[in-house]
Amino acid sequence: MRCLIFLVLAIAAGAAPASASSYVACDNGLRCFAAPCPSTNVLDVRALIVRQGIYLALDRLSPADRNKVEQANASYNGALVLKGDIKNRTITAMGKQHKLPHLVATAIERQSTATERHLCRSAKPK
Repeated sequence: MRCLIFLVLAIAAGAAPASASSYVACDNGLRCFAAPCPSTNVLDVRALIVRQGIYLALDRLSPADRNKVEQANASYNGALVLKGDIKNRTITAMGKQHKLPHLVATAIERQSTATERHLCRSAKPK
């Protein structure tokens, strides 16, 4: 019976959703004349990997945190480390639907470091 309980607990622990990751979002310099425009990079702080063309979704942040992101112009400057996950979301632009990767931010973790901001901006759009 103990083995069965242990097995059930082990399976349940493995099935638990992964915790959110930490990201720095920054402008990559790309300018477009029409949407969608992949002008944001995100740096995965743990893996030190930059992903290009990620849209920022702030709708899961509290109004106070959303205001902090907007006031700091954090998505342009890479000023904040955001907790969240990258998920595909569908948006409508120019009358067409596009399934695009979004950083769905759920919280502000802290101020970013100069190194994190530099790494985020170092990846150039292709």
